[in-house]
Amino acid sequence: KCEKPKGAFYLFANIKTAMHIVGVASSEEFALKLLEEAGVATVSGENFGCNGFLRLSCASSEEELREAAKCIKEFIESYL
Repeated sequence: KCEKPKGAFYLFANIKTAMHIVGVASSEEFALKLLEEAGVATVSGENFGCNGFLRLSCASSEEELREAAKCIKEFIESYL
């Protein structure tokens, strides 16, 4: 879940439900697992004082963003 950005080149996504599904307690742990298992790099919300959120860059092509979103979805679904 995230709000549409207002001029920024990133999304700040609420991943609390996804963290529960994956079985981690922090967005840092989630970001590391996402990188290791799905090859998607993000920045944990803890770097901004917000556990349960990820910062996702939008400064890529639409094709790359769609592929990253697909990888994130498949990563989460692999834990269901």
